[in-house]
Parts: sequence; structure tokens; C-alpha cells
Amino acid sequence: MGLCTMIGCGPSKAEAEAQRLADSARLADSLHMVDSIRMADSIRVADSIRVADSTARVKKVTQFITDMYNNGKYTDYDFLRKHCTDKMLQYLHDNYEYDCESGDCFAVWMFRSDEQDGPDEPNGIVSVEPKGDDWYLYTFYDMGFKGAHLVKIIDKDGQLMIDELKRFQPTK
Repeated sequence: MGLCTMIGCGPSKAEAEAQRLADSARLADSLHMVDSIRMADSIRVADSIRVADSTARVKKVTQFITDMYNNGKYTDYDFLRKHCTDKMLQYLHDNYEYDCESGDCFAVWMFRSDEQDGPDEPNGIVSVEPKGDDWYLYTFYDMGFKGAHLVKIIDKDGQLMIDELKRFQPTK
């Protein structure tokens, strides 16, 4: 019997190479797991940032719509010029039903219900709900009549802009 066999000199070259390959494979697997964990953590962080950004945007748009309606800012032409896209201004201009002497007339009532007379009750936003793709449903009271419209609010260079409006009939 050989001396190495009796005293255990260690693994043969083939056994050592096999062990090295197995160790390398285990190391590669563990690194892959670490990379997978890092990637999963990065995705979770990115998702939470998107949710936080989305929540912050919804809150900002909700405040914008509420302020615009509750304070009658939609009747202020300077406000409209500052916060409406050209497409929206054209829509308001095209829906103006009266003679326009200045050439710069907007159908500001489009933001309200079609009711002209009603009880002397306060106007105000009831709710604002995000509907996706920058669309928001705002429900409101207009002289005691309940109404709802869809409005598209976009962000243009950090400024909230009204881009489109879809009107619904008022409800009682």
C-alpha cells in the first residue's frame, strides 16, 4: 500500500479540481442570489418611489381642481391662459355661445353644470378621483345641483395644465 494512502496526503489532482469547480459553482450561485436579492430590493424601492410620486401627484391635482372650482378660478381668463393648454383654450373658445367682441372669449361655464338657476346653496367640490392616463373625475355641487365632469390634467414643465374636459349631465 502506498504511503499517501496510509497517511492521507489529501485529494488527488482530479479530486481537487472537482472540488474547486464545485466551490466556484456554489459561489456563483450565491452571487446570483445576492444579485437577485439586490435587484428585487431595487425594484421594491423603485415601485415605492413610483407609488409615492403617484400619490403626491394625485394629491397635487386634487388640490388644484378643488382650488380651481371652489374659488371660481375657472372664470379668470388669466388663470385659464396660465393653466390650460392651447387645445383646451380652443375648446373653451369654440363653445362660447355669445357675440365675442374682444376675440378672446371662453365658455367658462363648461366647468360647471348646465343649471342656470337654483337654490342659494354653496358651490363646491364633493370629490376628485383619479381615473388613469391623467384623467380625473370631479364631482361637485353647483347651486344645489350635483354634477360631474372628467378633466385631463397634464404636467407641462412642472406646471399643471388642463388639457381636456368631458362634461356629464347634472344629477339631482
